[in-house]
Amino acid sequence: MNLTDCIKIQEDTIDIDGIEAFIDFTRYRSFEQKFVEGLELAEDLNTKSGMTLYTKDTVITPKHVTSLIVIRDSQPEIHLIFKIKKNASLIDKFRKEMINAFENIIRKRMKNKIYRRFLNIIKDDLQNIIEESLANTEITLTIYTMKFICESSKIKRSIMFFDHALTIALFAVASGLSEEFEKIIKKDPETLIDLCKAGVFCTVGAITQIDKILKYEVEKQFEMYLDANRNSDALLSELQLDSEVMDIIHT
Repeated sequence: MNLTDCIKIQEDTIDIDGIEAFIDFTRYRSFEQKFVEGLELAEDLNTKSGMTLYTKDTVITPKHVTSLIVIRDSQPEIHLIFKIKKNASLIDKFRKEMINAFENIIRKRMKNKIYRRFLNIIKDDLQNIIEESLANTEITLTIYTMKFICESSKIKRSIMFFDHALTIALFAVASGLSEEFEKIIKKDPETLIDLCKAGVFCTVGAITQIDKILKYEVEKQFEMYLDANRNSDALLSELQLDSEVMDIIHT
């Protein structure tokens, strides 16, 4: 699944291409996470023939998704594009979920003595750095999309790639606060936030190709992983990321 294939982050909407992608996005079939409440249509949901299935401002519920599944099963060729409002409450919901994802990774890593010693460097600064890194709506939505891709994969261990991206972000910040880099970075908040963003996004290329990569033998996977990540900066070129972030990713 490519980041730009099924989800496109527009100025005012989140566009989801296809019923199957939309079902996954709502987490309708997820046993581990709750249905995503608050998805509101920005435009009428019309078929190619002009039939309106749901009108603008409809708030999607599990019943709506159930009906969409019936429609898909009876008309396998049907193609729908869902335009979801990028309203503040939905973005805030996604932002909180991403903060929780970071916190979960921290708890996991802190159980390991070596990781704990390293992450203790950033424990006093961490919450503010993560929140500031997620202040931008497009960045929050892109990280959420990365998580969505991994969760939607048919290969269960795909979520490890998203966890790895968050871990890289945490280690990038910890490195920036270490004694070796303190004289260079001088605990500059903006630089530390840029390091956090760059850490998350430097593996986005591989995440968008996760199903393809994991189909190969382990020896081949690493080579494909590195190759896919070389395309990370191109995938993110439409986002308004800081130039420092893009430079780090490109390097």
